[in-house]
Amino acid sequence: MFSLYTQIKYKFSRFFSTALFLIINLTLVHTAIAADEFAFSSYDGTVSEDLLTDTGFEQGMSFLSLSSRATGEWIDEGTISGAHSAQIKLGNYGRAIAVHHLGSGSKVQGKALQLYAKANIEKVDGSKGLTQFCAVAYTDQGRHQACQDILSSQSGAVTIDVTLDIDPTQNIGRVYSWIQARGNVTSYMTIDDMHLVLYRTGDYADPVPVPVEPTPVDSDGDGIIDRDDAFPNDASES
Repeated sequence: MFSLYTQIKYKFSRFFSTALFLIINLTLVHTAIAADEFAFSSYDGTVSEDLLTDTGFEQGMSFLSLSSRATGEWIDEGTISGAHSAQIKLGNYGRAIAVHHLGSGSKVQGKALQLYAKANIEKVDGSKGLTQFCAVAYTDQGRHQACQDILSSQSGAVTIDVTLDIDPTQNIGRVYSWIQARGNVTSYMTIDDMHLVLYRTGDYADPVPVPVEPTPVDSDGDGIIDRDDAFPNDASES
């Protein structure tokens, strides 16, 4: 027979081990979920700017430009998240792009451009080829891109997270979220939660206007400005 103390110690030990196991597993589950959510990256000396205002397609999909070999539909059934998603069909070399112009002759610079999105690849017609999700930037040195490739054999839920490193000494003219089918394939997909983030360098706060002092006026020419003159229109009085 075990003593009462030994029994209590044994039961407490089992309870503690079970509780610790549950805590560890819940933590791992939470971490796995959190890792699949959008998060800004960290670049020293930069300000992160999400260039897409309707990242969840809740107001429509008009900011996406579709090429002649692409079609799209704004859907409210079978969505990835929220009330709406965008459903896209891309023929061979069909494109769906979102562009952000930073202005002609701009002095905008940055260290990186990040493209994030959630996609559900429904099917791909064609055994060869792929679908590319690219972060594209045009700088003083031309076009630069970084892509995440989805092979024609792949389907189901996919998280897109691709970052393009940018020379911070170069001015950036425009940037793109660029989705394209390549290699004699037709891609059917639903996309949502799309972010195009520029990690800008420098201080881009609007300048504070400097107040301008009005030019003093002396209407009657008596040498006393009007605001200090009791009779601003009578030189014989002051």
